[in-house]
Amino acid sequence: MQNFTQILAAFMDFIAKNILRIVFTIVFIVGVVIKPMYCFDDSPYFERVKLTDIVVGIIVLLAFYYIYKFRDYIQANFKYFYGFIFFTLISCVYIYMVPLKPFSDMQYIYESAINFATFKWSDIMAGEYWKMFSSNIYLGVFWGVLIFLLPKKLVTFKILNMLFAYGIIYFTSKLCKEYKYKYYKVIYFLLLVFSPIIIYENHIYCEMPFVFFCTLALYIWKKYDNIYLFSLFIGIARYLRSNGTIFLLAVIFAIIFKNITKKNSKKEILEKIKKVFCMLVIFVIVYKGLLFIVDCNFDRSEFKQYPKWNQFYIGINEEEFGFMDNDFSYDRTLQDVIDRVEEYGPVRMSKIFAKKIHWTWMQGTYQAERYGFGSNTISDEEKFEYATICTGHLLNDNQRTRKIINSFMRNQYIVLFALMVVMLWKNKDISDKREIYYVIVATFLILIVYEMKSRFIFHCIPLMAILGCGAFELDISNLKHNIVKNSKIN
Repeated sequence: MQNFTQILAAFMDFIAKNILRIVFTIVFIVGVVIKPMYCFDDSPYFERVKLTDIVVGIIVLLAFYYIYKFRDYIQANFKYFYGFIFFTLISCVYIYMVPLKPFSDMQYIYESAINFATFKWSDIMAGEYWKMFSSNIYLGVFWGVLIFLLPKKLVTFKILNMLFAYGIIYFTSKLCKEYKYKYYKVIYFLLLVFSPIIIYENHIYCEMPFVFFCTLALYIWKKYDNIYLFSLFIGIARYLRSNGTIFLLAVIFAIIFKNITKKNSKKEILEKIKKVFCMLVIFVIVYKGLLFIVDCNFDRSEFKQYPKWNQFYIGINEEEFGFMDNDFSYDRTLQDVIDRVEEYGPVRMSKIFAKKIHWTWMQGTYQAERYGFGSNTISDEEKFEYATICTGHLLNDNQRTRKIINSFMRNQYIVLFALMVVMLWKNKDISDKREIYYVIVATFLILIVYEMKSRFIFHCIPLMAILGCGAFELDISNLKHNIVKNSKIN
């Protein structure tokens, strides 16, 4: 049994490590020249990097260089309290200056939450939207519970998002410390100004709370080895989004593979089995229990559900290489997906996957330009609660301000991605970080065939930051010295 487990651990480590190394390196190199973009007719496309991107990129790189240069000072002197005050201030300025109204799915989540919190339950699922997407009632109830004792205002949702965002940043830094990285406060500092996180505070959906609960759960497990609280919070995350299962399985494999040797006693093996069993039981009870409570109070039986195979069928459409094309069907089956794969053949499928992988992992903004600033309009009142000195510059993606913001977000992401890629090659043994690798590679593999959206990798921000944290321990001066020395020898 131990032999099989050792072999399985070595195999999964090898696959996870090398898939991420090779694919992400290629994606990064291509991404320096070819920029994935989101069009506001809700479609993806590519374009070459422009002068604005280069100029903004240089500014971001210079800022990063000085952060690296003064990393010891930041680590020694920057306090979490200062970071909280700073993040709160810039978040409040953003929320006030960009008063985006909820739209699309967010509008219905917001309205259902208000109705839930004010006991207007008969109005919660009224309207055509719920006939197609009735499962979003779970999100509506979640937000409704959160605001139950709070002011029933739009700004309340955004402040809660701000707190979730800060929690993600704080616990990511604490996780870096638990993974024995020296410069965990430098990552904290970097994430405080990571603009997609701030801009997502306008997005009333599942991303912020989901990532918060996943990050909190990982920290509790890593710091305290508390599988009970870990399973509780991952169960809540799973209630919000199915990706929670990926985190659970990644940690379960990490527990099973930890310290596996031929000398493991039966007692140690039974202890691991008991741990895994408890985790699965708590996880299922929490997320299934929460779903059951909602289902008992809101009858969705009259609403026909779209089969999950729609997301996989859409995920391999050729025209938009997996982006949402609204080709839904109530009769979609696995056979439809298989038929499409057979119709396209290996060459066309390979082209779809290549475009899809590059777009997903190099789009760089998590589509924050849509979720933070709304759809393209020509006037403030169409999408903002009120006008500010900023709103007139944020109406559509053709405006210079929006282009600069988008470029800034993407260049920040590229720096974070580059830090991760460096450490993917630097890390030879991943046994102490298996769960991080497993979540990222599982996300990568699933999204090859699933519907494409760059926000679907939003939960990877803390994981990429944790891996990238080790890059601050590399000595660039020694690297430059070795390059010069080798060039003289040659």
